[in-house]
Amino acid sequence: MGGHDSETGHHNGMGYAFGWMHDSVKTKELSGVVITDTTFIYTIYYLDTDSDSLPDYYLNFGPPWYEPESGAERPVDGIMVQVKGGEMAMHDIPMLVVYELNGETWRDSGNFGMHFGGGWIDNNMTEGRYFHSPFDSLDGIYIRPGWGGGMGQRHEHDGGMMSDSIFCQILEVLPQSIPDEENMDILAGYEIGMFNPDGNNNMWMDGMNGGHMTMRSDVDFSLHYSDIQLEGEQINESTIEVKYWDDYNNTWVTVTNAVVDQTNNIVTFTSDEVSNFVILSGQHSVTALKTQNRNITEGFVLEQNYPNPFNPVTVITYQLPQDSEVKLTVYNALGQQVAVLVNGKMNGGIHKVEFNAKSLPSGTYYYKLQTGNRSSVNKMVLIK
Repeated sequence: MGGHDSETGHHNGMGYAFGWMHDSVKTKELSGVVITDTTFIYTIYYLDTDSDSLPDYYLNFGPPWYEPESGAERPVDGIMVQVKGGEMAMHDIPMLVVYELNGETWRDSGNFGMHFGGGWIDNNMTEGRYFHSPFDSLDGIYIRPGWGGGMGQRHEHDGGMMSDSIFCQILEVLPQSIPDEENMDILAGYEIGMFNPDGNNNMWMDGMNGGHMTMRSDVDFSLHYSDIQLEGEQINESTIEVKYWDDYNNTWVTVTNAVVDQTNNIVTFTSDEVSNFVILSGQHSVTALKTQNRNITEGFVLEQNYPNPFNPVTVITYQLPQDSEVKLTVYNALGQQVAVLVNGKMNGGIHKVEFNAKSLPSGTYYYKLQTGNRSSVNKMVLIK
């Protein structure tokens, strides 16, 4: 979605923040024949608008797990469609971010605004500005006036100075994309990008990410987590804390003024330090383990999928003590629903469900079994 390099989430790479090179999105209405390419992990969609059997546009329908509320479905190869969307320049052919498909709403373009990819701050602004991640408006940073004034520093060890204007961006990323995460129980991870007008990210040091900036005014942070993330990682909500990556000492630093709102699942804090990486971490929940043991004793069992890790098919087995209304759902590591495997009344006893993740990327997933007032969550790993 931008023109900047994106190689890896680790601090020895370039990160995932893509900058600001999509500012000139223009709405277009097109008709043509759909061309699909299934040679990759995801199906790639194109549109042939001049009937020469060659792609003229990429069609961006969002992540593979996205399903529009309208009930519209992704098109199949070879059919004629009417598409309305936002055009973005790419290296070879343009991309159309789909708003409408055959007259049905795919994604409300009115919701894009700043959060489609961040926005600008400048030295002369008189009001604060809030920027949030593309898929969750509650994950964001609020930057107040007076943040720079040409005096704020980036990388204090080299005395670097900030630009008069900066493009700000925050993304929620997979926990395994966070540097030095191996020894922590991470609930959620975030990458923050701060781009100069020339496209360089202030969070990069010598071409690598992992840096941080000191602002002249405080920045307000809001980080949102989901219940499925808590259940899947079995984190005790009362132990949640915020940490940011300190590139000076190559270590994680705990934020001492963070406030955890357990009712709304939001963590807030204020700091003049803005780090490339921020995480929510915590300790394992003893209550979750006790609940799981009680469920097993009462005949409600969600077993570990087999095989695990898997590629791309695995089997999930569960047991019900009596006939019940059942829902078995799969979520990704960000807490977003990616599949519903069972949704209806099932007989008491043992059941097996096959899950095929051929359209999903490698990573950690959670599967949740719900029936009545009982629920259970397990974690599984897809490796391709």
